[in-house]
Amino acid sequence: MAAPGNTLSAANTFYTAPGLGAGLRGIELDRCYVGDIVSGKRHGFGTYQYPNSFFKYEGQWVNGEKHGLGKLSMRDGAYYEGEFVHGEILGQGTRRFANGDTYIGTFHMGVMQGFGVMRLRNGDTYQGPFVQNTFHGVGVYTHANGDVYEGDFAKHQRTGQGRLICADGSQYEGGWVDGHKCGQGEATFADGSWYKGSWANSAFHGPGEWHQAPTGLTYRGEFAAGLPSLLPTSLTLTWTAEEDPKAKKKPAAPAAGGKAGGHEEAQPLPVVLGEPCHLPVLVAAQLQEPLPPPAEPPPPPDPKSKGKPPPTPPGPVSLLVLNQPPEPGHTWRTADNEFGRLANITLHSEPPKPLPAGRLLRVLVVNTLLPDGATTAVRLVISSTCNLEPPLPLTRTPGGELVACMQLELEAGQKALEGLTVGSHAPEDWDRLVSAAGCGYLVATTREAAGRAVAPGYCKIALPDPKVKRPGAK
Repeated sequence: MAAPGNTLSAANTFYTAPGLGAGLRGIELDRCYVGDIVSGKRHGFGTYQYPNSFFKYEGQWVNGEKHGLGKLSMRDGAYYEGEFVHGEILGQGTRRFANGDTYIGTFHMGVMQGFGVMRLRNGDTYQGPFVQNTFHGVGVYTHANGDVYEGDFAKHQRTGQGRLICADGSQYEGGWVDGHKCGQGEATFADGSWYKGSWANSAFHGPGEWHQAPTGLTYRGEFAAGLPSLLPTSLTLTWTAEEDPKAKKKPAAPAAGGKAGGHEEAQPLPVVLGEPCHLPVLVAAQLQEPLPPPAEPPPPPDPKSKGKPPPTPPGPVSLLVLNQPPEPGHTWRTADNEFGRLANITLHSEPPKPLPAGRLLRVLVVNTLLPDGATTAVRLVISSTCNLEPPLPLTRTPGGELVACMQLELEAGQKALEGLTVGSHAPEDWDRLVSAAGCGYLVATTREAAGRAVAPGYCKIALPDPKVKRPGAK
């Protein structure tokens, strides 16, 4: 620190400002000091009250300079206590700030420089290197709530590589920029979920993998602003039928109160009660995306083939049967970036209908058949977007137990349901499943994906007609 009476520079001391201490000369300045004097100079122990009355120094002096151990107090309650060298704060000391923060560590020319410990009035603590009064280097920051960060700092901010361990059991280890998770990193959360991959502004962003413990879902692929880039909005159930292109198609029946030519309802999946269906049903988590722009117009037809109709395939062709076509100008895309989604398959007399706005969740209590094909459990089937009628008996276990729901796990967004058996040859199953319309609906429901609703999918299936006699009837 500069000699008393001289103009003090703010550039090399953190507690002074230009002009403080100036204005007194001679005997008036000498009266500000009380203590040991040797050969006309302050030497030994003494107290100096600065003329501006804001600062007061009490401690050791050597040849007129503060040198050794001392305490510099300030009128606002702040103080420095520690080593002085030739009038400057230099070495080890304690700095108490007016707001209650306290620093214990190394000083150089009046600034916190080197290793130290800062205890903030809110209960937080930083331990590590300082550069020009800022956290800078590899340090440890302990929050009052128990969270602990250990890693790189730059100008007070977490920047570089570091690990944050939170009191609730969650933690993150990876890159940081200006206090935000950024770059590559791995995080585990209090509920058992985890994410590893790319981050930006403390959110999942870029390629990564996210496992949601509450739902069992895992997403692998691109993320944006904390969510997977591909999030399904609906389930679909599809099956493949054989169609003869030479057969004449019947015109679509007119919709109720409408005109003919509307969307033709998909044909039902043929099933025989009590027997495995020979056609697999594909359950898929889907999202809609716009169709690509139309391709260039095809080349003009060959004049030699003018007037000739295109050749007809020689036999039946495979046709995908889908009850839920996408919106015009869009196509379905399977959410192949997700794994572990659980889909509940139930049988109903009517397809699902959207719930009115403001309605509560629809909850069904059902006996569920688990993937092993023999174990059942009572479960809740929750739908947040639609209304479902009470489920019909769907199938039976090898032991004869009747169940109303099957549960499938989708991998890469889909799962083929092989050998589906509806009901049995038992007369009671026939009586329960007989339908005046001769059809029913397989419905697939699931939990929300990353907080977003997923609409149910459904597939029309053939059920016994009341006019048809049940097996064993006379």
